[in-house]
Amino acid sequence: MRRVRPARSIRRRIAFLSFAGILLPLGLGLGIIAVQDVRGLERETVESDDVVTFMVSQYSAADLAFEDREAAGRTLAGVARVDHVRFAALYDARGQLFASWARPDAAAAVPPLLPRRGTTERGEVDRFHAVVHDGVVYGTIALRVSTAPVVARTRAYLWGIAAVALGVLALSLLMSLALQRLISRPILGLAAVAEEIADQGDYSVRARAGGDDEIGTLSRAFNQMLEEIARRQRQAEEAIRLRDEFIVVAAHELKTPLTSLKLAVQLLARARAAETIGTETGARIVQSSARQTKRLERLVGNLLDVTSLTSGRFELAPREVDLGAVTRDVCDDFREDLARAGCELTVRADRPAAGRWDPLRVEQVVTNLLSNALKYGAGHPIEVTVDADSARASLSVRDHGIGIPPEDRARIFDRFERAVSVRHYGGLGLGLYISHQIVAAHGGEITVDSEAGHGATFTVVLPRGGPPTPPAHD
Repeated sequence: MRRVRPARSIRRRIAFLSFAGILLPLGLGLGIIAVQDVRGLERETVESDDVVTFMVSQYSAADLAFEDREAAGRTLAGVARVDHVRFAALYDARGQLFASWARPDAAAAVPPLLPRRGTTERGEVDRFHAVVHDGVVYGTIALRVSTAPVVARTRAYLWGIAAVALGVLALSLLMSLALQRLISRPILGLAAVAEEIADQGDYSVRARAGGDDEIGTLSRAFNQMLEEIARRQRQAEEAIRLRDEFIVVAAHELKTPLTSLKLAVQLLARARAAETIGTETGARIVQSSARQTKRLERLVGNLLDVTSLTSGRFELAPREVDLGAVTRDVCDDFREDLARAGCELTVRADRPAAGRWDPLRVEQVVTNLLSNALKYGAGHPIEVTVDADSARASLSVRDHGIGIPPEDRARIFDRFERAVSVRHYGGLGLGLYISHQIVAAHGGEITVDSEAGHGATFTVVLPRGGPPTPPAHD
């Protein structure tokens, strides 16, 4: 069988889900925090710059009012302590440069006229504040500040976030590996075992047992399923073997009486053609044909009974019947067979043993047990005993034949089972099975007491009240 590889393995899915489950909310959260913090940093810088420009404007009002350029220059030079200020300029009310201070490395010269708001150099920004005193506007203070510190702090902050993200990524990788070890590896192991079984058909392979979690439960359930499949496979193989063996035995058993009947018919045809048949010869042929016909009828009946038992169509027709009378009738029918086998039959059925049973089925049980005793105890005496008490009736058939080993006593009541080789003793292996089913359907039991080489005693116990009443269905 060709293996079908999945388009996307569970290992990749678990890795993707673990990464996505961690990184997506983390990235979203870190992004929101980063945006908020960067904006807060910008606001903090702007507010700090506004404070500086406000303080300088307060000190510069008197300088503009008295037109003291020297004092204004000293005031502006005070902002040198603020590192990111590139230059400071004081403009009068007409927008003309009044005084200025600039760092030696300033990128741009101080404009002679008041710059328009929003006019900035690359990496720099202007801050403005009006110089007001007692409601009179004397001019404007302008500071050009560098954005490099803000950019540096923002970059450092973003690098920190990136480091956190990498750490979380590494953590998610470790978690993914752990999840793969805990989840995907056992599941992939189960998949590998399933593929091996599909390729080789070997149900003896087992998955590695897991822990006490759901994966372990799945592994154990998978192994139990394999054991059940293997057991059913063995049962199926055994059933096929028994079926094939049964077909061979059944063909042989059916062929034997048919051959006898065929020979009897041929003998009758030849004798009739030659007009040499006598009364005694004709009687023997008729008796032999009747005997073989009865045997054939019994074989076919057993086959039909097995079919009924298997399909659940086995039914009883109970009525009042005497077990002793049925037993004596069956024994009378076996007189000739017993004589040919050299078996002396003793029947003890003196006490009344009436009950509600199916007479045909009870007769079938007695016939099967007596046939068994005749087959396996040929040349030895057979004792049949019928007894009863107020509640139950019993039948025992004892032979003195080959007996049954202890290990075979239970299985001889199974379908197609025998305690001996079919080569030495004929039969379909159905008589005891059918008898057991009939007795069980009447609510009774059948047992065997035997030892190898010491004969066997089969005992049937039936309740005199008849079969149990089946439960009513709603």
